[in-house]
Amino acid sequence: MGSDVTYVELSDASSKATVGLYAGMKPQELELLVRTALQHPKHEVCCGFHVTHEPSSSCRVNRYKNRPFAGIPRLVPLSVACDVPQVLVGHVSVLFLPLATEQSQQMLHSFQNDPKSAMLRHLEHMVTNQLDDLESMKQKVVDMEQLAKKVVAIGMKSSRPQVQIQILALADDIQRKCKCRGMNYNKVIETIKLLTIIENLLDKHMLSEEHGANLLELIVNEDKVLWNTLQSYRNDGDHSMDWNTIANRLSAFGCEPVKPIPSKKNKGKSPRKGIKQGNCLAKRRVRNTAGTFDVDIVTSLHAQHLLTSLELDIIKALIEQEDFQVLQILRVFKQSDRHDVIILRDALVSIVEEITMELGDEEKVTAAFARGMDNAVREVNQLEDSDKDSGSLEWQRHLSFLLGQWQAQQQLTSADVSVLLQMVNQRHNLLESAYEVFAGDGDANELLDTLQRVAKKNTAAD
Repeated sequence: MGSDVTYVELSDASSKATVGLYAGMKPQELELLVRTALQHPKHEVCCGFHVTHEPSSSCRVNRYKNRPFAGIPRLVPLSVACDVPQVLVGHVSVLFLPLATEQSQQMLHSFQNDPKSAMLRHLEHMVTNQLDDLESMKQKVVDMEQLAKKVVAIGMKSSRPQVQIQILALADDIQRKCKCRGMNYNKVIETIKLLTIIENLLDKHMLSEEHGANLLELIVNEDKVLWNTLQSYRNDGDHSMDWNTIANRLSAFGCEPVKPIPSKKNKGKSPRKGIKQGNCLAKRRVRNTAGTFDVDIVTSLHAQHLLTSLELDIIKALIEQEDFQVLQILRVFKQSDRHDVIILRDALVSIVEEITMELGDEEKVTAAFARGMDNAVREVNQLEDSDKDSGSLEWQRHLSFLLGQWQAQQQLTSADVSVLLQMVNQRHNLLESAYEVFAGDGDANELLDTLQRVAKKNTAAD
């Protein structure tokens, strides 16, 4: 076997060694042999050889001239050297390369020491923080929207328009708060659970709707005493709750309930005055919305010949006096996606017609607004022996408001609302009967279904 061994002198930058090779060696065996002979560290591997042919002096003159490529250096892979070790003839240098992991570490070290890389890392940190802040803000908005939807769902169950308006205004406040500050997720979930307690009490008719609306406000505003009270009951488990005890305990909380809409029994009082007194809490929330923008809207209607000069003057005066119903109609119009000016005009004109009926004629209206609307209504009320039309005016006003809300929610089309408003202004007995049923049972879905069928029938007839 000795004749099959080829002895090769190897060298690198710092050492030399002679090793014996035989054909058929494994690359791992040869690599280990070379690295051990030349005492190279383990993180470097032998990948091949650099061979320079050195002809002997006897054949340097004759044979070397006949082989023009004999003096060219050759690169011999490790696998070739294992199969044919005889190719390693001449001056043989070993080629070492670092391991792949070592290369990665060197590249990482170079990246960390590069000033430009440091700047990139700083920018990466800034972008990451911005993305985290954006994600946090997005989550807060989603949480507050969830809370607002819960409040709206409770408000839509109410059969009283003032309570509906108060609760919907509370939902608007929640949506505005989410733009400046929001609750964390756990706080939102806890708030929704407490709102559910009030909702259950309202469903069981253990709380008045006005009182329930005020309790909803206290919960959303995080009243500590009310929160502690409700949490103490909720922690006992929903199944063991004594609803009567909770209702009695909650009777001590909340401000004075909102006054109801005056009915036919409330003689000697203007329905508009009753609304003004009954909506004092909700009116304070939207007081800041009345301003030049609302005046610009009604002025634009007048410029389009949709309002007369007298109607414009009356509506402007109501805006200046911060009449809640006018401001609410304008707010629904501004929040709507369609901005139907015809529906807005009809709603505002119905208010003007109501006032002119209360005051008697247009000359009294002009004089009344010169003195102030409250004084004018008070004077007329003192002269009136009865208020026969108060009930009919109220159902028209409330139904017009509901039509605007359902149009904004895309439950009714503009054509449907236009037809229904004409019927409301005509005091159609079918709509009045439908509203009386709604006032009795508070089923808004049934009223909406009736209105949709009536509108569809009248549209088809036209």
